[in-house]
Amino acid sequence: MNEFEKWQEGLEDDEKLEVAELATVKRPQERGFMLQRWQDEGGVMIMGYEMYRNLAQGRNVKSRKLKDIFNKSLVDPGPDFVICDEGHILKNEASAVSKAMNSIRSRRRIILTGTPLQNNLIEYHCMVNFIKENLLGSIKEFRNRFINPIQNGQCADSTLVDVRVMKKRAHILYEMLAGCVQVRGF
Repeated sequence: MNEFEKWQEGLEDDEKLEVAELATVKRPQERGFMLQRWQDEGGVMIMGYEMYRNLAQGRNVKSRKLKDIFNKSLVDPGPDFVICDEGHILKNEASAVSKAMNSIRSRRRIILTGTPLQNNLIEYHCMVNFIKENLLGSIKEFRNRFINPIQNGQCADSTLVDVRVMKKRAHILYEMLAGCVQVRGF
């Protein structure tokens, strides 16, 4: 929450966004009220991945009304814009958190991650697929078009042709991602 306060320094009060953190309230009814208010009035709502998953999936919530509030606020129509800090958490499409996050209807999505990818193109595919679905095709298509040729060119016994194909495929991948991936130095 401190980051939002820093970003809003110097703004007039009527220009500032309302920022709320869902973890500050504990009871499901209070969270439902807070989410409903946020959806009606706008602003920024901060919550962790596990809390999002639990609320979006209606886990441990018996009230149909509360489940509907959580679904409407978090999934459909859900937020207008989603920013996922520590986005490398979404590196596995089979995880419960990734499945919950992928249920968000909004397509306005940003992932922030300070963790450089360790040449794991499957994880990279998962994160890109979250922000721009099907840009890289299915995981099978991505494996055939990029992962296999890139890995083939990285072996100690790779031929010159393998290395040339690897460089070409890596360049094509880089160009494809130029509109949606920004890499900043450390």
